[in-house]
Amino acid sequence: MDKTAYLDAMGISRWVQQSELPDTCIILVDKQAVQDAEHPIIKAVLGLFNLDSKQVVFSVSVAKSQTIFWDMRSAKLPKITCAISSASIVQLEQQAQAKQALWQSICGSERYGKAYEAAN
Repeated sequence: MDKTAYLDAMGISRWVQQSELPDTCIILVDKQAVQDAEHPIIKAVLGLFNLDSKQVVFSVSVAKSQTIFWDMRSAKLPKITCAISSASIVQLEQQAQAKQALWQSICGSERYGKAYEAAN
């Protein structure tokens, strides 16, 4: 029996180098929220982090093992650690203060600093 088939049959996952892991971006949203990775605001923010809209996964709930990139929920409960946090897309479209808070969250993000250094 092939070793990889044996591991698969036993339900054992194989070790994968970090560079081979997909860099997915989990964005937490409300249940009725816009979930469009091609939205201009979402694309612009992803571009700042050198990420592509194809890497985005929208979720309405969070699991303990997940790393959240962006929290766009109106009620930030439960509190989670994420790279950036902002108001919902609808609020970002309508309120200048929401955009300012998003920009401050981006500038304060450690991940943005690493993306900026990698681009320059």
